Amino acid sequence: MPRTVQVALPPPMTDAALDRLKGMDGVVGLALQRGASLDPPGDIVMIQATTDGTRAVLRVLAELGAADGWSVLTSEPRSLLAPPYQNHLQEESNEAIWEEMAFLLRRETNLAVNYLALMAISGAIAAVGLWTDTLHVVVGAMVVAPGFEPLLRIPFGLVAGPRTLASRGLWSTLAGYLALALGAFLALLVLRVVDSERSTDLASRHWVGYWSRVTGTDLLLASVAGLAGAFSVVAQRSVLTAGVMIALALVPGMTIAAMALGTGDLGLAAEGLGRWGLDAAAVVIAGGVVLGVKQAIVHRRAALG
Repeated sequence: MPRTVQVALPPPMTDAALDRLKGMDGVVGLALQRGASLDPPGDIVMIQATTDGTRAVLRVLAELGAADGWSVLTSEPRSLLAPPYQNHLQEESNEAIWEEMAFLLRRETNLAVNYLALMAISGAIAAVGLWTDTLHVVVGAMVVAPGFEPLLRIPFGLVAGPRTLASRGLWSTLAGYLALALGAFLALLVLRVVDSERSTDLASRHWVGYWSRVTGTDLLLASVAGLAGAFSVVAQRSVLTAGVMIALALVPGMTIAAMALGTGDLGLAAEGLGRWGLDAAAVVIAGGVVLGVKQAIVHRRAALG
């Protein structure tokens, strides 16, 4: 979809930027407000562009060093009418730009109370589902957990930068799934009291057995789901990652590991953790492949920040 790019530039850089942007393919509109930016001080340049044009604009700004101490804002208009460029606008794709993806991943997975609480609650719900052998409860836990984006944040930082995004994605993943495990463990303690007649032999549950095994089919499913999740993010359809989480065993795998530790079944705990590790690795690798291809073919630049 088309974008509006607003950039605050120091006056010496403004003219150089305008010279590069005027007449650029994909730039639909260009406006200048001299001295309009108070912080940072400088000029405001407003650009309307197609998706391809936006990527070209951001490449120019990166080459000029516009992200070093200045501000760049991108947004999507509800509509954009420009008769000379209408054919280009009608052929627009839903391809996200790097900065939008980085913003989305930070918003969904920064270490904050809401993120950690949702992960812990997801673990508790999944524990109830696995304890009672109830499939739809476990599926509900998968939908609740924002567990896909922190994993994708790791290859995104490595491919598009900045590299700190990858390290923060790793910490978000570890903290989030630790919170999930804690939620599952605490739920187990309560379940053993309120449902004491049920056997503590988790391995006897059908769905525990299903999500603790590792087969070639499971590897294929995890890889395909990782690809689907990465394409959902690059197409700005992050809502679909809830469906991806249902296909993956990230939530039940970590929940099984935590519950098995609580019952003293170390072998089952290792199996659950192994299944979680398989799916996590598949997401990171598949996501890295998708992002790497996008970088080589579509974006061809580092993220501005």
